[in-house]
Amino acid sequence: MAAKPKAQLSADKRTIPAGGRGGVYSCRGGRGDPVYYTEKSQEVRIDTIVPNRAVVTLQPDWTEIYRGERISVSCQIQGGDTEWTYEWETTSSLKPSNQHEYRISSASSSHSGEYRCRGRHRRDPYSSTEWSKGLKVTVSPKPKAQLSADKRTIPAGGRVTLTCSVDPSSGWKYDWYRDNKLSEPLNTHDADFHTPDWTEIYRGERISVSCQIQGGDTEWTYEWETTSSLKPSNQHEYRISSASSSHSGEYRCRGRHRRDPYSSTEWSKGLKVTVSRKSYICYAFIYMRDKRW
Repeated sequence: MAAKPKAQLSADKRTIPAGGRGGVYSCRGGRGDPVYYTEKSQEVRIDTIVPNRAVVTLQPDWTEIYRGERISVSCQIQGGDTEWTYEWETTSSLKPSNQHEYRISSASSSHSGEYRCRGRHRRDPYSSTEWSKGLKVTVSPKPKAQLSADKRTIPAGGRVTLTCSVDPSSGWKYDWYRDNKLSEPLNTHDADFHTPDWTEIYRGERISVSCQIQGGDTEWTYEWETTSSLKPSNQHEYRISSASSSHSGEYRCRGRHRRDPYSSTEWSKGLKVTVSRKSYICYAFIYMRDKRW
């Protein structure tokens, strides 16, 4: 006895234009009286394509997405107010849920890929839009900002131009840091100096070399440069109880703010000290004038 036959169902297409009736179709055959029926065929799903258009959009609409950014991929269905359910196809490692928007709080390489979507009527699950065009999303490594300055020292009353850039440059806003704290870029001003004439010093004399910054009450630290064998300490005054040939040389100084170690005066003009044999007491000063303070 032969096994009960089974009907076979075929379709020339699985989607039909709007106006047709979508659904899950099957069939069976029957003959005789009473009727003898075959087994049902396999089921074939037919979807009705509605004219509404699905579009995948990316927000923010950057040309390139970077690791850690917050983005969202949305499925927008144009030309109708029907309530929809959403289907997604993607080549990325992570698949969106069936919502109209896929929110990504921190983008990673796993989100790279092509995304497309379509909408399906809530009241008619066999009516859907066409698949949207694919939207390619590429998540790149986090970029690094580049900072440049047109100069590294600022003259009195002058300014320095700092330029911050990221490549590619579109869409960036910039935060500024000073001493690792959020700040606005600041202009720093250095002092203009005046050095009086210096007379000859004689061996054995008691002298002092002073760095004076006039025009302000700011507390300063002091830096010295000299060609002599003995270097002054970082004080405003270098006292020499008995001058010798070791103290001969050129001296210059500058001041640096105690509260702002990155703001300093210019170096003073060099002051030449020559220690000769004749003994003669004299006091020498380097005077500096700060225009800002």
